Amino acid sequence: MTGLNEQFTLLLVDDNPINLMLLAKIIELDLPQVRILTATSAGEGLKLAAQESIDGAFIDVQMPQVSGLDMCRKLKADPRTASMPLVLITAHMSSPEMRAAGLDVGAYDFISQPISNIEMLARIKVMLRLCQSEKLQQQNNGQSLQQGENNSARRRWLAGLLLSGDGSQQSPDPTLIKTLAADMVDSGEVDEQRLAEQLIDHFPALWRETFRKLALLDSIPVPLAKNLSDLADIEAVFAYLQRHDLVVQSAGVLNVCFKPSVAGVLRESAQRLLRREQQQEVYRLAAEWYQQKNDLTNTLDFLLRAKEYPAISQLLSQTGFVLLAERYQPRARQLLATISEKRLAGCGWLSLFAGIGHFRNNSLEVAPWLELARTRFVTEGDRRGELLALSRQVIQYLLVDGKVEQGLQQLPRLRQLADQQLELLDPVNRLRIKFTLGLAELFFAGDLSRTEELLQQALAEAHQQDLLNELLELQLLQALLALFQGRFRVGRAALEQANLYAGRLVNQESLLDAFPVVAAALLFAGGDLEGFDEQHRAAERLWGRERLKNSACGPLLNFFAVLAQVARGKRGVAGEQLEVALVGGSSAFSAHLQSWLLQLRALLKAQAGQESAALTDSTQALELRARADGQLSRLPNLLLAGATALILQQYDRAAELLEEGSAKSQALGEDCFYGGFCAWSALLHLRRDEPDQALERLGQLFAGLRRKHLDFFFALTPELLKELLPVAMQRTEWRGQLRQLAENRLDCGLEESGRLIPLASLQTLGGFQLVLGGRELSFSDIGQPSRLILALLAAAPNQALSTEVLMGTLWPDSPPNKARNSFDAALSRLRKKLENCFGKQIRQDYLVLEKGMLSLKNVLIDARQFTTTMETSRHHLQRQNFWQAELTLRRAGKIWKGDFLAGYELVADLPYYREQLSQLRLEHLSVLARILQQRREIAEAIGLLQIALQLEPTQDSLVQQLLLIYQQQGEKHATRQLLEAFRKALEAEEYDPEEITELIETLSPERLE
Repeated sequence: MTGLNEQFTLLLVDDNPINLMLLAKIIELDLPQVRILTATSAGEGLKLAAQESIDGAFIDVQMPQVSGLDMCRKLKADPRTASMPLVLITAHMSSPEMRAAGLDVGAYDFISQPISNIEMLARIKVMLRLCQSEKLQQQNNGQSLQQGENNSARRRWLAGLLLSGDGSQQSPDPTLIKTLAADMVDSGEVDEQRLAEQLIDHFPALWRETFRKLALLDSIPVPLAKNLSDLADIEAVFAYLQRHDLVVQSAGVLNVCFKPSVAGVLRESAQRLLRREQQQEVYRLAAEWYQQKNDLTNTLDFLLRAKEYPAISQLLSQTGFVLLAERYQPRARQLLATISEKRLAGCGWLSLFAGIGHFRNNSLEVAPWLELARTRFVTEGDRRGELLALSRQVIQYLLVDGKVEQGLQQLPRLRQLADQQLELLDPVNRLRIKFTLGLAELFFAGDLSRTEELLQQALAEAHQQDLLNELLELQLLQALLALFQGRFRVGRAALEQANLYAGRLVNQESLLDAFPVVAAALLFAGGDLEGFDEQHRAAERLWGRERLKNSACGPLLNFFAVLAQVARGKRGVAGEQLEVALVGGSSAFSAHLQSWLLQLRALLKAQAGQESAALTDSTQALELRARADGQLSRLPNLLLAGATALILQQYDRAAELLEEGSAKSQALGEDCFYGGFCAWSALLHLRRDEPDQALERLGQLFAGLRRKHLDFFFALTPELLKELLPVAMQRTEWRGQLRQLAENRLDCGLEESGRLIPLASLQTLGGFQLVLGGRELSFSDIGQPSRLILALLAAAPNQALSTEVLMGTLWPDSPPNKARNSFDAALSRLRKKLENCFGKQIRQDYLVLEKGMLSLKNVLIDARQFTTTMETSRHHLQRQNFWQAELTLRRAGKIWKGDFLAGYELVADLPYYREQLSQLRLEHLSVLARILQQRREIAEAIGLLQIALQLEPTQDSLVQQLLLIYQQQGEKHATRQLLEAFRKALEAEEYDPEEITELIETLSPERLE
């Protein structure tokens, strides 16, 4: 050890002899000039100190009989050992109280077990340097450190700090130490605030410069601190300060930061004392260091602090869309938002990212910034920048303003630049360009095959690179492509994958906002109108209503929402929604969006018999479509315009439009709108008395529906179906599909004759009533036997039971003749009640007695619907289709209104059936809460579990699930309340006290504490 050639004697005191042996061996091997004395107790150590001339001691705090603190106190009280440097060995990081007590008894430092060799040797070297320094001081002024001094431990502590920074190579200036120690508040604990001020103002010059520079940083990576520091060992300084919980604290692996209590003082002093060029140099060096570590957000942060705008532009040029990756957002966007508009406008790259930054918060600003960026890139001949700007404009046209006509104009240039630049780009930027080029080919050119080609190339590369953001976006593109191809299972699978990737992302870039929009479009096209409604609401929650309205997605979703109401036969609601959609928002400025909405209004006007208004809207919509263009976008216009003309009995015009649309649909290879063209063309042939041609088009319709596993097509209306069903019933092979269409789209049963029978709805959850044709009948005031007949049928398989079974169940102790009479009377009263409300068709179509079997027909039973829906959700969960499972569970939640026949007396297996349904409801709430928890929708998940515990407060699995959420959220008060409520619920159920304690401890013993 350079400069320490003299002999030293150290005392090691620890009641663990193994620790002593290991420490002694470490010192002997590396520091042969150090003589080691060991003691296994404070008493033994004190004897050695009295007998030997000891230079310093390392003393274990926790020892029996006499503690380490007491030993230090006795050493300090003895004049012979009062000036001995002392270090305490602790089992854990020392507390503020321990540090204060240590300083008070003369210990200037601490070392925590387990002790590494390197750390132990470093502490010993500092101690020996202190000893050497104090011996020199004693020789010079002729007195020991203790004589006349009340702050020797603090002075020694300061000397240890200075030595740590100087690499233990030179003795600290004793006059400086004395001055610094005298300037500190005289208390047991080092004053942190005063120490921070001294580091900036009074420590040696190298220390002051170092801490001023480091004070400019929020978080300080130790390797960066070494680059910036003028001290020999800044890492040792950090370790010394952290050991004493002063000034700095850990901020992650190999990272520290200044404690909040002193950070402001240090920062203010640094900014006041360092010249501007010195500060900029610190920021520049920090930016360079972070860029070498590929930490782009911190690089950007320090370049902004240094006001190095050319370097920022170069950084954006080099990284491109990499800066939009999940790990850099939203901080990168927030940093760029601090740049003035004047500065942004002067640089193409800054303008580009300004436009991207406005996607979320101010959609009206997106277009001008992106166009400014593109123009600058064109002027500067920056093809890479132009390509990236064009790609974001594709997103702008589709999500923000709906100006697809501009996208169509830009598509040739986008293709050209992509051909030139794609292979020169890094994977992230290349995949983003392929994604947006795929969108452009799909929506602007209608080229499904080219979109498929780009998509497969991009997916293969994204999987290889495991790029989550890009995989998510590409799965959204896959879903959109599948929608137009009519491959709805593929589309749903793609959305499940996108949902999976989204769950793995913490900071999600703005394109994830498109998820509920894409999902809603896919669900609508697939005929899941309830699912569409749910995703529409999800989009409103995610976007906010105002932002959604001012985007291209709002009018698009409104277009589908109106079509959904048309399909349900709710033309009045559809008309109201359409008028709202046409007022304001981006639809007022987008020829594309306005053409669709006007085309739909024309259809509604035609259905209402307003011929002139319908023709005006239809003509204007087609003119707008000619202006907006878009191959796929033209198809809804042609279909709705053809349907409008047909309703208005303009058959030649209808034929022209439908034939053009059908031919274009086939030429594009799409299968989203083609079914609608088949259906309306079939009706046109029927109106023209061309049955063979009508059957041919119906054959094409049903073949497509069978292939896609659907019972829905674009522009479906109840009136259209009702006209088509009678002629379609001629083909026996279509009857299964026709019954499905009738039930799901007309709420009707379908007889072999083609007669439609309106479906009744039997509500058994939370009440007991029948709804049919807008009328409602409650069964609360009919006799119990009549009510139980209906209840048993509702719970029976296939909703049918023999009369013998019903009699045996309801009158088990009655003779057969008496049971028969009772049954006949109860059934008669039930029929009479039903016929008085709904008419004579009850016994023919709904409550049917045939060949000794009583059955419910053409009746939808909510309990059955709930059970079926839950079975579907289980199917999705088994396949880990969590997005579809959530949709199904939400649908089940709308069906559930309360317990099965709540408040009514039940017989036979009905109580068991009620319990089955109640348990299924608990499963529903628990599973949906778990899915929401995975999506970080914590508040809703907690609400569902609280509802479940109201139903079953002693269900320990529900308590455990909610406890886990509370634990993750750090909700200690809620945890205690939940456990107390669980205890009371168990006591109310008269559980054994020991069993109650065991149950709660099994759930979570540590939470009880």
